[in-house]
Amino acid sequence: MRIKLKSLNLLLKLSNNYSIKREKIEKNFNIYFDFICNSKNFNINYFHYIKKLLFLFYLFYLISPVHFLLINAQYLYINKFKEKKIVLNINKSLVDRWKSFSKNGTVHTVVVNGFLGKFLNKRLSYKYAFYIISNYVLLVLKNIFDNKNRFIYFYDLELYQKFVNDYTLGHFLGGFNLKTSLDAAAYTLTLLKYIGIKETNQLIDVNAVQVHSASKEPMMILFQADKILSINKNTSIYYSQMFGQRKEVVVGSRLLEKYIKNFSEPLIYNPKKNTLLLLFGNTHNPNGLYYGKHHNSLYKKFLKDLKKLSIEFPSWQFNYLHHHNFTSDFETNYFSNSCFYSLDKFSNVYSNVLNYYLVLSFGSTVVTELYDYHPNIFMYSPTSKSPYRVTDNKFRFITNYKNLRNLLKNTKRSIIRNKVKIYIPNKNEYDFDKKVLKACL
Repeated sequence: MRIKLKSLNLLLKLSNNYSIKREKIEKNFNIYFDFICNSKNFNINYFHYIKKLLFLFYLFYLISPVHFLLINAQYLYINKFKEKKIVLNINKSLVDRWKSFSKNGTVHTVVVNGFLGKFLNKRLSYKYAFYIISNYVLLVLKNIFDNKNRFIYFYDLELYQKFVNDYTLGHFLGGFNLKTSLDAAAYTLTLLKYIGIKETNQLIDVNAVQVHSASKEPMMILFQADKILSINKNTSIYYSQMFGQRKEVVVGSRLLEKYIKNFSEPLIYNPKKNTLLLLFGNTHNPNGLYYGKHHNSLYKKFLKDLKKLSIEFPSWQFNYLHHHNFTSDFETNYFSNSCFYSLDKFSNVYSNVLNYYLVLSFGSTVVTELYDYHPNIFMYSPTSKSPYRVTDNKFRFITNYKNLRNLLKNTKRSIIRNKVKIYIPNKNEYDFDKKVLKACL
């Protein structure tokens, strides 16, 4: 059935000039399609069709003379009259975080989901315009008249529109005659966005910043880049790559660096004896994002193991810390009648981590960030199949309950007690923005 989906056909057509095996495209597409199906509610009403009709008008606008003049005015202004070298594309939620980087004279910032940006920051290739628009119309008609397959075509249309948005954004970004395209978060860089960029500028270097633990999660299955700016060495190893090889340059973590610089004295790993801290992510629970069909059962087993551990080791102190943006009480309810006690979710995660002997998480980025500074911080999964993890021989990853239990049982041998000073960058060191700038140029 999926071989007939318009979204898959679009992916195959636009990637036709690249050396990617059809089998790999179809396999990765199926994973991504499942992600879309499990991340968006099936909901068809009059408003749904109005939005689809507006998007059709939008596609015609993208090939109109008016749009042609507007985007070429941007290209002329930036390419001819400004000494820019990097085009940073960023969601508006991250604008403040990247404010200092954007102020650099070599950086041109594009807010991709701002109101004006939606009209000015896309570009539809005339080469594919008829194909894209005609197939979009056919998909809308199938959504209206094909009652039998309406469910599958609903998600086919959603993914088709997502692919078109990625491709037209990339096609726009490639129009800047600059050295580097930089995605502020790696999860916004897809194969079709990459293809769109390269289609108009073969020489541009397509970069992305790692902002979470390297993973095989479905959302990242169509990832493609020339270079990853990573948190730590080899922490992006699990990011998918559709074809070719990519470089990795370590730039660290903006949030960790900001935290470190706020202290005038070195931070010390000097924990209390027999203390364990459990770090939760924002979307790992069954009410969160879709991480694959086995994720929820794996995560529930993860919680069950931790509760069991707290019972087996009554002399230990057990606490958990929620992500400050958490939106579900799933973990709170699960541990309501247990030996685990909650810390203030607004307290600083880095200072809390340094006060505990042992720190565990299913997939918190803090494990990646503090690997060099905390000798006993681990990712734990009941099996080795966690979709959200860092991987390398040097990284600490526990894959079964027996090893986790032995870690506490043999504390004297397995857990390092030495005080570890946290390194504070001095004025002569590159800060995060400068490291990113250097990596791009």
